[in-house]
Amino acid sequence: MNKINKSVNVPQSLLHGSKDATDKIRQEIREGKRVKFGNLYKADDVKELLKKDQHGKCAYCERYLNGDYGAVEHYRPKGGYIQSCDDVLHKPGYYWLTYDWNNLLYSCDRCNTSYKRNLFPLVNDADRNIADEDISKEEPLIINPAMEDPGDHIEFHQYMVCPKRVGDTDDIKGNTTIAIFHLNSDNELLNKRRKAWIKYMKMLELLNLARKKADKGDNEDKSIAIRIRQIVDDFSSEESEFTGMFKYQYKQKP
Repeated sequence: MNKINKSVNVPQSLLHGSKDATDKIRQEIREGKRVKFGNLYKADDVKELLKKDQHGKCAYCERYLNGDYGAVEHYRPKGGYIQSCDDVLHKPGYYWLTYDWNNLLYSCDRCNTSYKRNLFPLVNDADRNIADEDISKEEPLIINPAMEDPGDHIEFHQYMVCPKRVGDTDDIKGNTTIAIFHLNSDNELLNKRRKAWIKYMKMLELLNLARKKADKGDNEDKSIAIRIRQIVDDFSSEESEFTGMFKYQYKQKP
């Protein structure tokens, strides 16, 4: 998971139609009708901007969306919410945030449909105030990579994701996020991160060898070392898969 630098400018589709669409939802809820969520939040310009902001990666697991069309994901679920895995679905959800740009992310199908679904746990469920459309007291237990730095709650030990330690305990937000998205138990995801990590380590080995040769004063070897250094840097670039993992490892290097 990596910090997402989300565009400040809201897509035109949301600017033009979100108020009327949200008012319609409010009316349906007041009248006790079945809420019909429109497709405005997944308009083409919304999808494209989210994908661009996230560099074609899932907001949660950072897999490339190659071959996975993904979905516009509501950080706070629009239709209903579940506090914990053994809880029932509570309705309504955060309906007034259905078309709120700040509540939208792009997610792979697995993170969105299989894992997160309507889960949205809080530190204290009593702080949830759906009736007044008020989220000011909430302390969510899922990291929002567009609103906060995941590095404040999680870290990487090689290719494994770990919650940060707070005193003698694990960061609860980091722990919950890792568990909900199966960041260490999804075998396909873990294998992809492991392979990327092995490539990274091999490039570091090559870099060390190139530097040793370059120290002897050969200009060609110096050029090779510079090029390998650039390749190593690319692992932690925003466009790379699993940027968050390599950013953390990169900080550990002298």
